[in-house]
Amino acid sequence: MASSIPTGHRLIGKWYNGLGNGQYIRFQFTDVGAYAYSTPLGSTSGTFEIENDQLTLRPSGSEAESYTFEFECIGTGSFSEYLTLRSNATHLETPYNRDPTDLNRHCK
Repeated sequence: MASSIPTGHRLIGKWYNGLGNGQYIRFQFTDVGAYAYSTPLGSTSGTFEIENDQLTLRPSGSEAESYTFEFECIGTGSFSEYLTLRSNATHLETPYNRDPTDLNRHCK
């Protein structure tokens, strides 16, 4: 079911993708337009902008990266909130779910 959360607020919170073998990708988006990104190999932070279904990440000291995103509510609870990012440069698609430690849930 499509979310009715206003576009600018759908990503606020912590998002997690477990890749197996101890590998993971985490994003945390805050309501002040900042984000943090981390993996076992390192982390970065910067600012983000949202316009319609486009997410632009501006890492500190690096070039901006653009993604198309889709937010879905499936069921209830943290594992019901899915975020899919598609890289506009490489067309790779990466799914995330809301980190279960994140109480900032939007799906009821």
